[in-house]
Amino acid sequence: MLNYCSEIGKRYIGSIMGEGFPEPDAVDIFATEGGTAAMRYIFDTLFANRLLAPGDSIAIMAPVFTPYLNIADLPMYGLNKVLVEADGTFPNGSHSWQFSDEQIDKLRDPSIKLLVCINPTNPPSVRIADETIARIEKIVHEDNPNLIIITDDVYSTFIDGFRSLSAVIPQNTILVYSYSKYFGATGWRLGVITTARDTVLDKLLAALPDETKEILRARYSLSTDDADSLTFAQRLVADSRDVALNHTAGISGPQQVQLALFSLFDILDTEKSYRKAAQGLVADRLNALLEGLDSTLTPDPLRTGYYIEIDFLSFAKRHYPTEFVEFLEKTYEPADVLFRLAAQAETVALNGSGFDGPPWSIRLSLANLNAEDYRTIGKAIRKGRRGVRRRVESLCLSPRDTLVEIDRGQEL
Repeated sequence: MLNYCSEIGKRYIGSIMGEGFPEPDAVDIFATEGGTAAMRYIFDTLFANRLLAPGDSIAIMAPVFTPYLNIADLPMYGLNKVLVEADGTFPNGSHSWQFSDEQIDKLRDPSIKLLVCINPTNPPSVRIADETIARIEKIVHEDNPNLIIITDDVYSTFIDGFRSLSAVIPQNTILVYSYSKYFGATGWRLGVITTARDTVLDKLLAALPDETKEILRARYSLSTDDADSLTFAQRLVADSRDVALNHTAGISGPQQVQLALFSLFDILDTEKSYRKAAQGLVADRLNALLEGLDSTLTPDPLRTGYYIEIDFLSFAKRHYPTEFVEFLEKTYEPADVLFRLAAQAETVALNGSGFDGPPWSIRLSLANLNAEDYRTIGKAIRKGRRGVRRRVESLCLSPRDTLVEIDRGQEL
């Protein structure tokens, strides 16, 4: 990166990742073509340097952005996925989308070499609880000190009180951040990767067998006569252009300047008026959707609300008689909800199962449309469930006064 763009970028990232994030002179930063390129470069460098190999186990916190599930399945990687499931619930039985101790404790297994997480999560869109972050920190210190963590924190600015794993365990963490969501700048393809200067990755590189180091000396010989001294961050930059084209690595000058301008804008906004406005915009859209649904959500200070994942089967189990739930599962497919939305409301939603979420869930983005559009979508979903209710009533499976409760502001 250009020197001043690099310094500005590091200060911005440090300002949003929470207490404990390394000082600028203790961080390496590499600007990439969005978060997509960042993930690709990281996996390529981990494999090129034998820090990961086919058959290795990696943990993925789920539900999760679908491509992160797919990466592990690529034949070129062939990784063994261990899913850390968001199995937490509120007292009323609805999903909290947090992680139980039993799920997090899967990371105690030292055979798990890598953890991939998104925080706040996608699609549940909640900040991972502080106690969960603390438990991961404890596991790294006590049970799995060489665990490499990739944390994608693109939604961090949409909730107050955020603290990244890159601030809690910086030595073990590779941070991925994209400017696209917060600044509405998807077309610019602006992302960064940061690592601490004293990262465990460099210690793992130093501990590689001599025969592996010899192979890597040949790989990086086009860049340096002292390949052993290359840090993980330096190898990441070189590998992003297959080493031979290292001189063209990184994003263009105009992109870097735009990245710096975005960063400066937020740093200089001492009142955080833009951040409050962005958070309020998303909250207004969520409220409009809920109004259309005539439903509520369990209050949750950790909810980011950039997306919402609605689990219809969980809702039915809590608000309908058992025979209704049985009828629903027997008569319909989870995808029927999506097709009804598309046909009746011209609305494209995504199936939650594609994110390793509950089969009967759908994921809606609250970042794309006006508030009134979300109110319309909510009404369309409500219309669809009324149709199901009427069909059940016609079969005399339950009395009407029981089933009608779904349209009286029930909690999702």
